[in-house]
Amino acid sequence: MGFEITLNPKQSKFLELDSEKYPHQCLCGGLGSGKSTSLFLKAIQTLMTHKQHIAIYEPTYKLMQAIAIPEISNLLDKIGIKYSLNKSEGIFYTSLSNIYLVSLTNANNIAGYTVLASFCDEIDLLKMSHAEFAYNKLTARNRAKTNNPEYKEKENNFTACACSPEGFSFLYHAFAKPETRFKNSKLIRTSTYDNQDNLPKNFIPNLKDQYPSQLIDAYLYGIFTNLTSHTVYSYFSRDQHVVKQTHVQFTEDVHIGMDFNIRDMAATIITERKNSQGETVWLVIDELVKCRDTDDMIDKIKQKYPRNTIYVYPDASGSRTQSSSMSRSDHSMLRSAGFVVRVNGTNPLIKDRVLSVNNAFDKGKLFVSEGCKNLIEALEQQVYDTNGFPEKDGKDHINDAFGYAVSHLCPVMTNIARYNYIRRI
Repeated sequence: MGFEITLNPKQSKFLELDSEKYPHQCLCGGLGSGKSTSLFLKAIQTLMTHKQHIAIYEPTYKLMQAIAIPEISNLLDKIGIKYSLNKSEGIFYTSLSNIYLVSLTNANNIAGYTVLASFCDEIDLLKMSHAEFAYNKLTARNRAKTNNPEYKEKENNFTACACSPEGFSFLYHAFAKPETRFKNSKLIRTSTYDNQDNLPKNFIPNLKDQYPSQLIDAYLYGIFTNLTSHTVYSYFSRDQHVVKQTHVQFTEDVHIGMDFNIRDMAATIITERKNSQGETVWLVIDELVKCRDTDDMIDKIKQKYPRNTIYVYPDASGSRTQSSSMSRSDHSMLRSAGFVVRVNGTNPLIKDRVLSVNNAFDKGKLFVSEGCKNLIEALEQQVYDTNGFPEKDGKDHINDAFGYAVSHLCPVMTNIARYNYIRRI
């Protein structure tokens, strides 16, 4: 176990926090600030010290597979701890004790095991009520006793979080807000700059380009910022982003965002253009609303754009639902119509989809033709609900359709993409 790692001062401070003094611990930082690595190192440090079971949590199973499992495996290998991984059970069986891997997607599954400490990665990605419920459940599992005689007389059970702030959500109320924060808690804030020696040289410039300017405080410096203004698409301005009506040329590719709803399907038609500086921008030229079903949508698209190459960016749920056929999925119907369907297995996070749209408006990459009256109205009027999610008020259909396309054409870097990008160096 001769593995050595150089930590920056904030990481070292987080690893050295006393569990008896601070049973609730949080490392809150910018993207790429080394939060997750610090959390996993602290978890393994706890395993080595107490030789007792611990648990590691991610918001989703996808993040567990993409981030936690490979990083923990890599650290265990480097440190020299023997282990076997049972992915179906979600357990690392090590020579010291077990590491339980748990997704927070369904917090009711946090049961049936006992650990000394819990380590929670990116909990602020969850809705606040969900995060609070999950945190209380996982903290209740922290009741195993240490197997290290040197610590028998101490209080060793604790929970540690590492996360970027997602507005004034769970982390803020649990660790920062004076009236509601946990007693005996400690918040350490770190920034992306603290870890820049371990990042690609273009990571921070790319980060600034990836996100709207007002969010850099949160995603670069780890500062709690209001990510939800009164309107969802607060970076859209009718004066700045609505342009004169134009039409698709038959030689242009057509990019269509599509949302599936029975008798209320919506689509936005987008094409690629060049601005006066010769830079690529995306222009919404047309919209389709109140379509009955997928067949109706296909017919209208073919009538409008019979000679164009059509790329469709649909709701990912269309791979399993059938809005107009009992035997074919919506995606298969679009492909059969000759359209190129570009879709991932799941929809992007709502937060990332909204960020993609707002960032594209903020950076001058996205414009809307004046004839798209439903989209313009929806962008101006859709607000957040009490849980911090876009209101389901009828305006969500065309905005969702729009967002599915923009998240492909002008994507932000997701948690998994950021992690893989850093891991390559």
